[in-house]
Amino acid sequence: MTRDDAIAQALDENMVDDVYQRLIERYLDEADDSWRSTCCLSNCDPCVKTIGRVVDRARELMAQTS
Repeated sequence: MTRDDAIAQALDENMVDDVYQRLIERYLDEADDSWRSTCCLSNCDPCVKTIGRVVDRARELMAQTS
């Protein structure tokens, strides 16, 4: 599975619009502590926690194929 395929699948599984693909790409390359933070409870869409789940799933999918 390619990186792009993993991101696309992770976005789909978490019901996050593919407009966030570039953001996920960037976060895959950054240290988690540089962008993960506690939810601000402002009903952001998508929430940083949701983005984190997408990043985690994409990493999981990429690890399965490497």
